[in-house]
Amino acid sequence: MKIFILRHGKAEPAMAGEADSVRNLSDKGILQVRKIASWMEMHQYIPQLILSSPYNRALQSAEIIKQALTISAPIQLENALIYGENPMKMYDIINSLDIDSVLLSSHMPLVAELTHLFAPAAMNEGFHTAEIIKISFDKKNQHGIVTANITPKEI
Repeated sequence: MKIFILRHGKAEPAMAGEADSVRNLSDKGILQVRKIASWMEMHQYIPQLILSSPYNRALQSAEIIKQALTISAPIQLENALIYGENPMKMYDIINSLDIDSVLLSSHMPLVAELTHLFAPAAMNEGFHTAEIIKISFDKKNQHGIVTANITPKEI
């Protein structure tokens, strides 16, 4: 299985009294995610399914990827992708899927935790905004390796 783990693009600053969940992507964040989508298209990395945190900035990032790659399946919202959640929840969800590829749109530190959970040898301690990692995960042996990693600045 191919697992793409995406940190959302740069978000607008938090406003006093506003819930963190409603923060949107900034203009820079939109451009960052568009770069990642172009890179994915160039490499023909087209996930069958997109799972996203319900927070605006992660969902907006997922929508940009979906539109750019013309993915027909609807984006599925997963509370297990909200930062602070136990990464094992997402691990169990991924293991229950009967598909070949999935993209997870989420937040720090959960994206780093998920990377280490699916690919324990991964050296990535932090994620830049809109950074994406591709993991080849063997569900039978429960082992994965990072096979691609890129940030918008590298494109």
